[in-house]
Amino acid sequence: MAGGWDLFGFGGGLGADPSAVTAARLSPRQRLSFNHRADLWRPSIVTVGNKRIPGPYVLAETDVRCHREIKGSMSIPTELGRVESDVSDSADKWHFAEDQVIDEGWFIIDRSINPRTGGQGNSWGRAWIVRGQPSRIMASERREAGKVWVLASQEARAPIGVS
Repeated sequence: MAGGWDLFGFGGGLGADPSAVTAARLSPRQRLSFNHRADLWRPSIVTVGNKRIPGPYVLAETDVRCHREIKGSMSIPTELGRVESDVSDSADKWHFAEDQVIDEGWFIIDRSINPRTGGQGNSWGRAWIVRGQPSRIMASERREAGKVWVLASQEARAPIGVS
């Protein structure tokens, strides 16, 4: 779990330098299709006495090129209201360069620019939280560049301090 966030300190996340974020490499094809921009916020861990507890979110990286695949909400009507069938049916999929550091519990803040006007995009400032571990497709002889993708659900608002 190199570069990831690990609440219990079993992986490389908390022991590693959180500011050591690698620069994302994109293939020419990804440069064309990764037309969204985002700021990435990671949860921090603070030590109180001898306990490690979740702390405030910390800006990990800004202006990250990515691609957002929007999924519609596939909720099911029931007598008690609407119920989501599965997070994979309702969470948006965010695609990043293969070497992008991102992990479960991170916040993604949309910073996309409207290509027609040059102003803020329709989703500017909206927040998503990453649900589950990232998935990776590695580069190979037949694939010029790999990617990492995460499922993230849109939140009504970001936590205090995340903007």
